[in-house]
Amino acid sequence: AGAVLVILARSSVDIASPWALAFALLALACITGGTLWEKRFGTDVHPVTANLVQYVVGLAVTAPLAFALEPMHVEWTAGLAGSLAYLVTCNSLIAISLLLAMVRYGEASRVSALFFLIPPATALIALVVLGE
Repeated sequence: AGAVLVILARSSVDIASPWALAFALLALACITGGTLWEKRFGTDVHPVTANLVQYVVGLAVTAPLAFALEPMHVEWTAGLAGSLAYLVTCNSLIAISLLLAMVRYGEASRVSALFFLIPPATALIALVVLGE
């Protein structure tokens, strides 16, 4: 409902391509299915193992696309290294482990409601870090 209100407030929606919309909907279905699967069947798997399986499957899907569609050239800078370290440590390892723990020991619907905190938290970070 919140997304619909934001889209209606803009009074126009620009979809880059039908493929972009299809992949966005596929991502939504996958994260929903993964959360429900983890709640139902993931209680006997160690979180480190669950993370490892998730990232190996993600790599298997995205690596061929990256090699096919990207130039595979990286200019290593301090900013890139810092961003990468933050994303790997905080977003990947810590956040996903916390998500798995919350899904296992709480209600999946209540855990997914925490995703609504992402936009305001992002806005605060953008204000502090980028001055936006």
